[in-house]
Amino acid sequence: MKKFFLVFTILFSIAASLNFVFADDISLFKDTKNHWGEKYITLLSLEGVIDGKTKDTFDPNGLVTREQFIKMLMTSFRDVDTTADGELLYKDVPLDRWSAPYIDDAYYFSILEKDSQNFYPDTPITREQCAIWTVRALEEIFGKTEAAKNTKFTDNNKINDKESIAKAVNYGIITGYEDNTFRPTGNLTRAEAAVICTKFKQEYYDLVEKQMTNPVSKTQEKDLNGDGKAEKINFTTHANFIYKLEVNGSYATHYAEELNTTLFFMDLDKKDKYIEVSVTSYGPSADFLTEIYRYTGDYFYQVGKVQSIYEGESKDEIGFVKLNGDGTLSCTRREYFLQSWEMPVKYYVNDRFRLAEDIPEYYSMKNLHSEANKVTLLKDLKSNGDAAHPGIDLKKGDIIAFEETDLKEWVKVSKGKTTGWIKTNGIEINGVDAWEYFDGIIVYD
Repeated sequence: MKKFFLVFTILFSIAASLNFVFADDISLFKDTKNHWGEKYITLLSLEGVIDGKTKDTFDPNGLVTREQFIKMLMTSFRDVDTTADGELLYKDVPLDRWSAPYIDDAYYFSILEKDSQNFYPDTPITREQCAIWTVRALEEIFGKTEAAKNTKFTDNNKINDKESIAKAVNYGIITGYEDNTFRPTGNLTRAEAAVICTKFKQEYYDLVEKQMTNPVSKTQEKDLNGDGKAEKINFTTHANFIYKLEVNGSYATHYAEELNTTLFFMDLDKKDKYIEVSVTSYGPSADFLTEIYRYTGDYFYQVGKVQSIYEGESKDEIGFVKLNGDGTLSCTRREYFLQSWEMPVKYYVNDRFRLAEDIPEYYSMKNLHSEANKVTLLKDLKSNGDAAHPGIDLKKGDIIAFEETDLKEWVKVSKGKTTGWIKTNGIEINGVDAWEYFDGIIVYD
């Protein structure tokens, strides 16, 4: 059961830019300019793996804590749901701590072991612990590998887990120092951690590529970065839901749960020089996903992904991507708040050159999967509102419509000309499934 979970939780992993050529056309942090780790820091920031200390500083020589590295590691190869309810695993990591979702995710991936009541999130991570966690991540997904237990470092006697260190070195994730020491208890700087996570991503996607079967390739040429030269774009799909997108030698290898994938070009912002590459995956039960990539000439990375279809042209229709031509796009996304519905969403390219959602205070619920957006009360529902969200008393037999939601806990409903708010927990109200209150609710898989 565990392996089944692991396979399907990496299906929507973050695509990596590998075999990259670096230059300086993008500079995100003023304190990484001309730093030896700038190329790795910039790439991982573009991919959403790492954040700066402030908007324009990264602190490359500062130390990385245990919680910071776990966040970097997990987001290097998968999307972590930071909104999901977690489990209190360690006394010093309360559920409302920013790192709790990443620590919880790493625990259920068997990267972390609950060998202590505390995690010590603020403690700087050691080089040995970093190597152990990266090896566990690879072997939990791809299986264990053989490795020489003798690392041949002069301080080998100071290494506790010699096998994991040897494997991390063999993978090319981490190396020793010029004096042939490993220094297992030494700490990592933020720049060093960026290098390790980049090399981890490279090894991860190399292992993914080894699983490819029955490849079908198509090559096209197009100028993607406005330099007047056509890039060579190779798109390879495989029978086991893997695709490889390659631009001038830089490539992204990606799992996709959907049944098939297609490649198209899009122009997110008609005022800039870039033409983006999009890959749309089609699956059962309206499971669509469009992933958008940008090639700058020096970096190739995934700008973002949306839960809609793009087939080479903008469409102002439910289920499709509408390009607004100004760096924004509109689409619909499936939601399951009280019931299944297509939620209108707008995205924009932010100052980190990534696609971000324009989040309103409330989302419209007009477009529901129920006839005329009407449902009938199956039993009485007493008001459970508050001062900011005045409640509404509903009786069995009342016919209501869902109006809007904050996608957190509040839903506004209307009964005739009367409106009010209902407090919910996803698809539950007062701990009871919503369909026990409402006749007409539909929740798809």
